Amino acid sequence: MGKIDDAELAPIAEKLGISPQQIRSMIRRIGWKGSEEETEALLETERTVRNGGNGNNFVSKLVSEEELCGCINDGWEIVRELSNGKIVVKKHKSI
Repeated sequence: MGKIDDAELAPIAEKLGISPQQIRSMIRRIGWKGSEEETEALLETERTVRNGGNGNNFVSKLVSEEELCGCINDGWEIVRELSNGKIVVKKHKSI
């Protein structure tokens, strides 16, 4: 995701109930550059855990089906599967 303006982020921000600046902050924090669907799914996961009061205790990422078993064995939880076959997972941060 390159430099995009607030007008381009506005539809996603509105859908998630956050500001375009919060989206930029989350993208920087998760270090993700992917498709719109992938980015939106990761942002939704980040927003959900933040609203639950656990936002600073979780990390999220996208994995392929082939990587999923290893992730589950390492303590990652499935959040959702995307139309492209990738899976959003999250887990507690290690201290």
